[in-house]
Amino acid sequence: MTKLPIQKRYYPLWWLLQGIAQLPFSILYFISDGLFFVLYFLVGYRKKVVFQNLQNAFPDKTKAEQRAIAQQFYRNLTDIILETIKLAAITPENLKERVKILNPEVIEAATTHGELVLALGGHQGNWEWAPSGGIFYLNCPIDVVYKPLSNSFFEFLSGGPERA
Repeated sequence: MTKLPIQKRYYPLWWLLQGIAQLPFSILYFISDGLFFVLYFLVGYRKKVVFQNLQNAFPDKTKAEQRAIAQQFYRNLTDIILETIKLAAITPENLKERVKILNPEVIEAATTHGELVLALGGHQGNWEWAPSGGIFYLNCPIDVVYKPLSNSFFEFLSGGPERA
């Protein structure tokens, strides 16, 4: 057995997450629905911050509209958490189905002529999948700029700069 470069106290969590990564997407999204319920209704994870941000961003929206947006945010968050875990076991075919780069020839043409291309992406969809899926469309080096996580286990789990 290969020694994991993480503290032993994280081994059970590591094994659990590796098991979850093996599950099909249909089961992952079912688990995501349950995780949404736990985070939103039971734990209230960062709920004050989320609602304050929604009030600042959408002062004209009613409380009901802001609540609907918050619930959409939490559903998206739990989907992204489980999709990121799935990255540990996703097949290249599955990833290519889920990540699309439109007009890759534009990037190819620029890089072929020695130009540098800066592609920026917002937090739309799963931002963890974009660099990993981009390698299927682009025949050029891909560098990712990111802020390392403060928790060494989650930094290891995320793949850090080696993810792409």
